[in-house]
Amino acid sequence: MRRVIVTALCAAAFLFMRPEPAHAWFDWIDQLSGPGPFAGIDFQWRLVCVKDPNVANATTTDQLKATDLRSLDNFEGGAKVLAGIFGAGCVPPKQHDVHPIGSLNFRIARYWSTSNHLEYAPGVAAPAVNLWQYETSYSTFVDGAKTFEITMGMGASVFSGDGFDSMTRAYFRPVMLTFTPGGRLARTSGTPGKGSAGRSLARAMSLSTGIVYMPKGFNAANFGAVGTYKTDHELLLTAAVSLDLSRF
Repeated sequence: MRRVIVTALCAAAFLFMRPEPAHAWFDWIDQLSGPGPFAGIDFQWRLVCVKDPNVANATTTDQLKATDLRSLDNFEGGAKVLAGIFGAGCVPPKQHDVHPIGSLNFRIARYWSTSNHLEYAPGVAAPAVNLWQYETSYSTFVDGAKTFEITMGMGASVFSGDGFDSMTRAYFRPVMLTFTPGGRLARTSGTPGKGSAGRSLARAMSLSTGIVYMPKGFNAANFGAVGTYKTDHELLLTAAVSLDLSRF
């Protein structure tokens, strides 16, 4: 999981989310034409990395260009463990020295609905809907400055809640575009110990937007509700704001 993310997903139409590998402090998912919106957190890790041919494996952090992503070996001691947990660098031990330009990723997300607009029987309160997501994806940068990244993936969403049986829906993420406007900023201000934290945050902030498609839809009974609610599929626009530790 390579980013420490603070993700605020603002969808223009329906449900899901999220770009390049990282850890999300906060995720937002628009409603499923019924339950939702959803808020939550997620974790994402790079399972297999494509090495950036322009960055030597042994490069120290001080020698990295502003646009280079850090490898796990650029962190030391306990910081390296935490960086790996929060998604910096590459998971496989033999790739801890790799500065990635692309990667195969795995993501786990946990969401809960903030509202449920379905109709329920008299005296029955609309339950909160819980959601787990498990996703594999591939992401790659499309420019030399690593300010634009494209992600494609697929996964499973598991819905559960009081009053209805848990259910699983497959989904596809045909495209997610991530833009990092501060990716060209220098890692330090030039004065040791001055302004480095704020600069790192500015460097790591990313904006994302994309589409998620669920080929199988829902009906009212799926959520223990009454009425005629039914969808054949879900097509969802997404947006996100995130932080990537690899850019610190």
